[in-house]
Amino acid sequence: MNEKDEMKQLIQRKISMYFVLVVLFFVFDFLLSQNKQDEWINQFSFARHRLIYLLVFIAFALVHLLLSYLKMKKRKDKIPEKNSEEYHFLLQKEYNYYEREVALGDRKLDFLKEVSPIIVTFVFLQGLFEKIFTESIQMEFSEILGFVIVLFYVFVFMETWHTYRIDTGYLLQFKNELTEFDNQEKRKEKEGCQH
Repeated sequence: MNEKDEMKQLIQRKISMYFVLVVLFFVFDFLLSQNKQDEWINQFSFARHRLIYLLVFIAFALVHLLLSYLKMKKRKDKIPEKNSEEYHFLLQKEYNYYEREVALGDRKLDFLKEVSPIIVTFVFLQGLFEKIFTESIQMEFSEILGFVIVLFYVFVFMETWHTYRIDTGYLLQFKNELTEFDNQEKRKEKEGCQH
């Protein structure tokens, strides 16, 4: 897979995360705009600072994509020619790396799944859902903090999930390449024995 295809695949995998974050942000902004009493909180509303928030989000998305791409490129690198002596060793090294990363991703996802009921309970206790569906919404600071925690949790979970999917894809790729290499070596040995 060339770099252009890799970047396209990376953007496709990350775009759902960015979409969910944007939706959550607009819900958050709606809740902020309903706070008629606290002028200090209203200073942060999207309506007042639309351009700044958009630029910050675009900068965040670009930096996040770039860092994800650089990490992916760094790991994919330097696999030598298939007839090289180092080929099998480097394939095994990459396979071992992605095996560790996938195991780590599994543990992170398990932890995040265990933490999610605590976060949901916290949000319910803050009464956010009740306020979303009532006519007179009045956000307090602790409720805004609760929503920020939810926003951060969603980002961490989706980032972990997407990284896990990417790493799993590379793990399977290197496993297939190792199997193919081993099969070629066995064929060569058989041909050598027959002669």
